[in-house]
Formats: sequence, C-alpha cells, structure tokens
Amino acid sequence: MSRGPWFSGVIAALFLVLGILNSALSVGFGRGSGWELLWSFGLTLDFLAIAVVLGIVTVVRVKRSRLPKTAPTGPVILRGGRVEEAPTNPLVQMPAVIGALFTSATMVVWTLFSGIPILAAIALNETPKYLSNVGGVFFFGVLWVLGVVFSVIGFRIDAGRRHRIVSLVGLGLGVLIAAPVIAAAVLYATS
Repeated sequence: MSRGPWFSGVIAALFLVLGILNSALSVGFGRGSGWELLWSFGLTLDFLAIAVVLGIVTVVRVKRSRLPKTAPTGPVILRGGRVEEAPTNPLVQMPAVIGALFTSATMVVWTLFSGIPILAAIALNETPKYLSNVGGVFFFGVLWVLGVVFSVIGFRIDAGRRHRIVSLVGLGLGVLIAAPVIAAAVLYATS
C-alpha cells in the first residue's frame, strides 16, 4: 500500500468538524451582522469542500488498498507486453509542491490582509473586527482548499522524506490557516 488510506479520512473528519463548528458559531453572530454571516457561510463551505473531497479520496484509497496485491495501484507502464507499476520519482511529486505553494500563498495573503491589521488593532487596544480577521482567507479560500487537498493527495508513505515533509508543510499551513478563522468566529459569537 503506497498511500495511507486513512490519513486523508482523518483530515477530512477534522475539516468536517471545523466546518460544523464554524457554522454553529455563526448562529451567535447576532442581528445586523449580514456580511459577517455571509463570510462565515463562505468559510464553512470551504471547510466542507475540503471534507467532501478528502472523504472521496479516502473511499478511493480504501477501495484501492483492497485490490489484490498483483493488481497495480498506481501509474502503470507496459514492459514487454506486461503491465507493471511505474517507478516512483524520488523527487518531490507535483501535488505536494502545488499544495505547499497554495497554502503558503494563502498564509502570506492572510498575514498581509488580516494578521497585520489584527496586531495593529491589538496594539491600539481595539477589538479586531471579524471581517478583518478572516478577509485574507475568505478571498483566497479556493486556493486554501486546493492547497490542503493537494497536500493530502500528494502525501505518500513510500515516498522519500523530502516529499513527505513538503506535503506535511502544506497540510500544516492549511490547518494553521483554519485556526484564526475559528478563533475569529468564537470571538465574534461571544462578544
């Protein structure tokens, strides 16, 4: 088995829980918070999109892991009239790289458009606004979703250490991006 079929399932479950939590917290946003509710709904859709896609990836990986050991589970090549599994590239695979780049770009955008304004508001002894807290993630949500999905899809147990590190960096950044979204929802719902 070249890919851990349950790894993607655990990540899917995590983002499903985060999506439900974000949705539940938006109930407490109160009256007059139309834009905040709209943005929270969009971010909930991002969480759920990650959960659904990775859930499908998990089902496919589990079904592939149950194939007979003689059946190839990855890319194949024809060699002398026989079907053989293609050798894996020792370099870092593209899904891992794309995932890490996409989540890195989203983190940079969040830092510039949300992280710095949050620090400025705290320094001025003001309460950061919900829209300011999640703006970077909201506008680059598609890039964030794709980054997390590609990072998980690109994770291979049998790949080299460098490959796993790149995938885990992309995934770690994707999960780290979720933290301020949930924190902003908690702060806004309880204030």
